[in-house]
Amino acid sequence: MTIVFRFHFAKALFSKIKNKYRLGHVFGKGANSAQRKLAFILRQYLSLPLLRSDHMKQQLERLEQELRKLCPDLSDQDARNANLFHNYVISYWFRLHGTDAISVFGADATTNNRMER
Repeated sequence: MTIVFRFHFAKALFSKIKNKYRLGHVFGKGANSAQRKLAFILRQYLSLPLLRSDHMKQQLERLEQELRKLCPDLSDQDARNANLFHNYVISYWFRLHGTDAISVFGADATTNNRMER
C-alpha cells in the first residue's frame, strides 16, 4: 500500500537522524548556530515527499550543497554523520525505491491517519 509507504519515509528518516546518525541533539534548545542550520536542512529532507517526483533530485542536490557549505562549521562527528545520512537517503530511498514511490504530490491522502481510526 503506497500511502503507508509514503508515511514511512518521514518516520524512517527521523529515526535514522536520531538513532543511527546521532543527530537528534541539533533539534534541541542547546544547539548552537551551525547545529540549528543543520536541523533546518534535515527538516527539508523530511519534506521532500511534498515535491513533485521530478523536482526531488534537484532539491536533493541543493541540500547536498548546503551541507557541504555547513560542514566546516560543524563538529567533525556531526559533519561525518550528516554526510552519512545524506548518503543513506540517496542510496536507500532514491536509488532503491525512486522518487515516484516517495512523492505524495497530488495524492488524495499523504499519511495513513485515516487507516488508524
